[in-house]
Amino acid sequence: MTQVKLIFQAIFLGILQGLTEFLPVSSSGHLVIAQYFCPQISQSPLTLDITLHLGTSLALCLYFRKDLKNMLLNPHIAIPIIVATLVTTAVALPLKPFIEAAFHSPRLACLMLLFTGTFLFFAAKIKNNNRTQVGWREAVSIGLAQALAVLPGISRSGTTISTGVYLGLTGEMAGRFSFLIAIPAIFGAGLLELKDISTLPSGLFIPYTIGFLSSFLAGLWAIRWLLKILTHTQNKLIYFAYYCWLIGLIFFWLV
Repeated sequence: MTQVKLIFQAIFLGILQGLTEFLPVSSSGHLVIAQYFCPQISQSPLTLDITLHLGTSLALCLYFRKDLKNMLLNPHIAIPIIVATLVTTAVALPLKPFIEAAFHSPRLACLMLLFTGTFLFFAAKIKNNNRTQVGWREAVSIGLAQALAVLPGISRSGTTISTGVYLGLTGEMAGRFSFLIAIPAIFGAGLLELKDISTLPSGLFIPYTIGFLSSFLAGLWAIRWLLKILTHTQNKLIYFAYYCWLIGLIFFWLV
């Protein structure tokens, strides 16, 4: 396969990652399914997944730069984020071998998309969720939800936002907290996989870099769009539920 084709595949996967990382439809699930049809660029699927995730984490840092500055000036604001991150790490890290194996199973990703759709469907029905403060209970619960979402097909944003809504947070607050705890989670996962970058074939370095940039730009757009939706109501999460069900069923049959 020519370098040009690899670059076009990287752009496609980068845009796919950038959009689906923040829209509650599971970026990892989409990537696992898409990589099934792009085997040449996906010789190291977990490394590719992490590379694209680092692009979206950079988009998060840029979009929430004011929030990050406030956390440095007022450390107590960061406590719920630290708690959620520690919970995620404690649960997800021991499961790393199983997670790596899961990234080679597109059918598992399809099944998990069906789970994500169900979770979103019921979150969209919640009413009277008007809390705007994240406490210990919410931080621990959302951290556990984020740990579950390391499996491909389970949406990190969808699961954490839905959990926040279930616990009474407004859609906007649940969305902001979900995005903020994604920063240490994604960067941490990226650092763990840096050792695998050196084993990449030389012909994949440029495509992976372009994929990183594509995911960054698409991610910026997706953050703005989803937060705008959640500011008004979380009821529209039900459309993402329908989408997850549809994609999960179609590709479970195809793969």
